[in-house]
Amino acid sequence: GATEMSAYNAWNVTKASYCNVFSDIRGFFNAAWRWIVLFLAFSILGGFFAGLLDLPILSSASAIIWIVASIAFAVDWQKKILLESTPGKLRFGAVEWRYLGLYILFILALTLPTYLLSILSNKVTDASTQSEVATVTVIIVLFFFALAILLYRFVLIFPATAIKNKEMTLKLSWESTREHG
Repeated sequence: GATEMSAYNAWNVTKASYCNVFSDIRGFFNAAWRWIVLFLAFSILGGFFAGLLDLPILSSASAIIWIVASIAFAVDWQKKILLESTPGKLRFGAVEWRYLGLYILFILALTLPTYLLSILSNKVTDASTQSEVATVTVIIVLFFFALAILLYRFVLIFPATAIKNKEMTLKLSWESTREHG
């Protein structure tokens, strides 16, 4: 339940993930190889046909395949770490769709405010000096990093989603990472 998930703080989950990769590299590749092969095959074929047929859309499709493969692998890997399960089949089901939705939400939450701030700064810096432009650039970079750290407080929602724990909410993730954010 939620109490079991909240016992994992964000830093420990991240550390466990990296430790798990390097302590069980065979298990890592066992979980990842299907997605790596799919991505490489699609990238090679997509690149070949994009050039041959002059279809740049195939390069965009390759990026989408990468995202799908990354999400499916992340779900599999987090199940392996948290539930000590064996990596599953090549699949993209309801859990992966929910994970993808959260992923998109996080990307938008991270990039949209930064993008809007940069548009605003362009308006401000059009008639500004070089030092003012540098100052605004530093502010944007610091804002981006502060936002990234802030969003990290919600990171527990991802492993909870992977193991189908719907009790973990963004609010509970925020509260559980209070001392770690």
